[in-house]
Amino acid sequence: MSLITVTRNSTEHRTIQIVGWAIAALVILAVPFFFDETWVFSPPGVVGDYTIGMSQILLAMAWAVAVLGLNLLIGFSGQISLGHSFFVGIGAYTAGILMLDYDWGFLATLIVIVPACFLLGMIVGIPALRIKGLYLALVTLVLSVIFPTLVRLDWLASFGPDGAYGTRGSNGLNVGASYEPPGWFPVDGLSNLFQGIPLIGGIFGEGELGRRSPERIWTYFLALLIVLVMFWVAHNVIRSRVGRAFIAIRDNETGAAVSGVNVPLYKTLAFGLSSAFAGVGGMMYAFTIGALAPDVFGLNLAIFFIVGLVLGGVATFPGAIIGGLAIVLIPELSSQWATQNTSLAGLQVTGDRPYAGVLLGLFLIIVTFVLPGGIMAGVTRLKKAVLKVVPVPPSGVDARGVELTEDPDDLAEGDDHETRGERVLGTEDDHVDDHVRAGEQTTGA
Repeated sequence: MSLITVTRNSTEHRTIQIVGWAIAALVILAVPFFFDETWVFSPPGVVGDYTIGMSQILLAMAWAVAVLGLNLLIGFSGQISLGHSFFVGIGAYTAGILMLDYDWGFLATLIVIVPACFLLGMIVGIPALRIKGLYLALVTLVLSVIFPTLVRLDWLASFGPDGAYGTRGSNGLNVGASYEPPGWFPVDGLSNLFQGIPLIGGIFGEGELGRRSPERIWTYFLALLIVLVMFWVAHNVIRSRVGRAFIAIRDNETGAAVSGVNVPLYKTLAFGLSSAFAGVGGMMYAFTIGALAPDVFGLNLAIFFIVGLVLGGVATFPGAIIGGLAIVLIPELSSQWATQNTSLAGLQVTGDRPYAGVLLGLFLIIVTFVLPGGIMAGVTRLKKAVLKVVPVPPSGVDARGVELTEDPDDLAEGDDHETRGERVLGTEDDHVDDHVRAGEQTTGA
């Protein structure tokens, strides 16, 4: 039983939608002003202080795009890949080399990253035409395993004049780019806007920007722009003929082939699109985090992407955002908890970062049992418990445009049910007479 029931596309429904989108936009815009460089908080019942930095938020945004690409492959086309970190690494290192060695802008690197990752994904997708399931997972697993070794190869580690260009092998790349906000961007105006909100304005600092860095704020909004564009592209792909073909293959590959879907083409296309999204996520990692190391893009990251997809919700777009936040914040906060020798529910723990993986695994198990569809499934249930949207009732008009049922308010004054019935019967008699006259004309002919 829902608390609120509204009709789809009614004034009430549109008002709720507008208010919801406005609140979401306000929260998204407020993030860089709220978090600053670090946000320190102390959860009730847990000893110790915990911090979430702007770097974690930017990293979660990059991983959200990568998880979104994996969702196109697993959630919407029904294929599986454990080599997603390979394409993220390709995008990150390509962006890093072009930005550091050739002075490219980070957005300009997309003209190389997107087609390169797309073509590589199409090539990797060719084995998917013959194998599926665990066998396909094993084939793609090789990619995530070999990437750290591939980056360390001598002919990739240094090339060009005097070996000044390349991946730098085990030393990695340090892009270290800083982005000054343009003069037209209202950093001070936005800061003053959030600081002036009644009751909660104080949490956004005091004075012009408080301790906030304009460069970091501008970096956040650049990353936000890329995230919005990528989610818009994914949404349009799924709503297009390509997306319908993906879903048809996922639900019943044989039925899709019988219906005329070119299964080999769309299966490889799904790999290509997924890899292109992963490359964009890698580029975001390069320009927001800046420090690239070979081992970052190994097997662990590939598994984390699968975990994020399951936690957020398979075949859901908001689930990618939840998954990106989960695979960044849960290990980070759990490692802080473990290193502080804190207690939770009377359990004393002394340790370091390995506990982060343990807690993430426990959280995954709990979510899998409680919410098999991921966190978005729970959000959807909660939404339905609060708000129920019913379809528009049928208009009661037949194929000829004759109104079969009328609203009582539309009855003329003095009309009773008998008069109303006569009008309907008269209409029906005219309809019958039309058929009779048509039959007589046919007979006479």
